[in-house]
Amino acid sequence: MTINGAYTRLSVFLTATNEGRPVKRSFLATAFALAALALTTLPVAASAETVVVSPADMHGWVFWNDLTNGPGSGRLVNGPGTPPRGTGSAELHALAGERQALGTAQFHGTTLADITKLSYSSYQTDTRFAVTFQFGIHYTHSATGWQGRLGFEPGGTGNGGIVSGWQKWDKMLTTGKWWASGAPGSTVCKQGSPCTWTEVVTNWPGAEINGLILFKVGGPWPEFTGNADALKFGVERCTTVFDFEKSPTNGQGHHGDGSHDDSC
Repeated sequence: MTINGAYTRLSVFLTATNEGRPVKRSFLATAFALAALALTTLPVAASAETVVVSPADMHGWVFWNDLTNGPGSGRLVNGPGTPPRGTGSAELHALAGERQALGTAQFHGTTLADITKLSYSSYQTDTRFAVTFQFGIHYTHSATGWQGRLGFEPGGTGNGGIVSGWQKWDKMLTTGKWWASGAPGSTVCKQGSPCTWTEVVTNWPGAEINGLILFKVGGPWPEFTGNADALKFGVERCTTVFDFEKSPTNGQGHHGDGSHDDSC
């Protein structure tokens, strides 16, 4: 999958994302449009590559407020503790009732059945909550408009308990459970009775990512701060690990110099 190809149908997404509701063009749409332009100049991910995301080069990732679609309060920080990759991570802080997110549109249009690897690590001290992973979804290739998101919620039904500190979520494509926010997925994969990844792709073999993959905190939560790092995302034979860093020199991987195999 090439980066350029991931943007061939991005215009549909750029008019709708917020919490599963259509929205007007805004900070979010503009930010991701600019990120898309920047990504067209990047080499394609190697068959196994680590990409260092830092303020110096966000590699298409954008922080935003998922309630207002305005600028987000998230940031890239050192720590906390000992992150799984490098020395830093992405931090998301949401006030009570707020929603904060960090996402990228570079996997827009990817068929779910082609995703071969998916995992990340979260850091939290409040063991009721952890950073969630979500993406916009179209249940068929020909679908138009907004059909909601599919979400993996740590601590939710079937996803195991949350512990204080760094915790790896590496069962997302096996025993991990996913729930949908919009129809038709929400009629089968409900928050109280979510589906495994296999059940999702079996029910909707043509389903694909619509717009963003994202980390998110907040909703009907109290004030919360959490961190995410080491997102591993594999599509067919190509796997990318995103290492989030405050300083690009602290990362372990590609820093945007193009010096890697682009066979994917």
